[in-house]
Amino acid sequence: MKKPPSDPSIRKEPHLQRDGFSKDMSERKADRVLDKSRESNHSKEMKVERTVWDEPALSAELVGERPSGELIYSTWLTDRRGEISFVKSTAITMGIALVAGPIAIIGAFYGSGRTVFSILAIVVFGPVIEEVMKVAMALFVVEKRPFYFRSSFQIILCVLAGSFVFSAIENLVYHHWYVPNPPAKLVQWRWTVCVALHMICSLIAGLGLVRIWKRTWKNLERPQMTLAYPFVLAAAILHGIYNGFVVVLQYIGFHF
Repeated sequence: MKKPPSDPSIRKEPHLQRDGFSKDMSERKADRVLDKSRESNHSKEMKVERTVWDEPALSAELVGERPSGELIYSTWLTDRRGEISFVKSTAITMGIALVAGPIAIIGAFYGSGRTVFSILAIVVFGPVIEEVMKVAMALFVVEKRPFYFRSSFQIILCVLAGSFVFSAIENLVYHHWYVPNPPAKLVQWRWTVCVALHMICSLIAGLGLVRIWKRTWKNLERPQMTLAYPFVLAAAILHGIYNGFVVVLQYIGFHF
């Protein structure tokens, strides 16, 4: 095995050799990654995420006009709204309405059986997870890209449609996996009462999203997620009460 040179000077550096040096071809991939990173860092979305010019201490009254090229949230928000067409806004709304349900079903069946923990999962943890996940897609848009929605009706449509798809998938899983060949009364109950419950709860949570969205456009300020907390909590509580009621019915021997 050839020993490395013992010369501690810089004369052995590759770029100082007479014949030059061959660039490591694997570096090309790194160059592409770095180029993409530089491009994303210069995007308006990244700039407005990192801007400090919305800070009260940097207001025009205190420090004068902001430097050219520096964005503030209100400017970015109104500019982006003008760039989104009605067709694109509608397409995004339809897309969210279609995918919100399948995404939310991930947290649908949390806990089973009759242990103390499973009862908590059914009455507390499960409802919270479901109500958050059913509106998660619409909430992401409200927080990160509020200009995709042109009206509060689109938000309500997203949460209701997502909730309906969620409840439909949940019913199909129940009828074909949890309770094969279910009685007609159970099928009727799940496709009426359960679907209505999911949609009502999502509507309540959706009103919280509308509250965030309206405040954002009224004040041209960053979305305040805390405005939706009481609504999502109310939806989870209502859902938990219903689940607890069903658990009690099962314990006393009631059969649908």
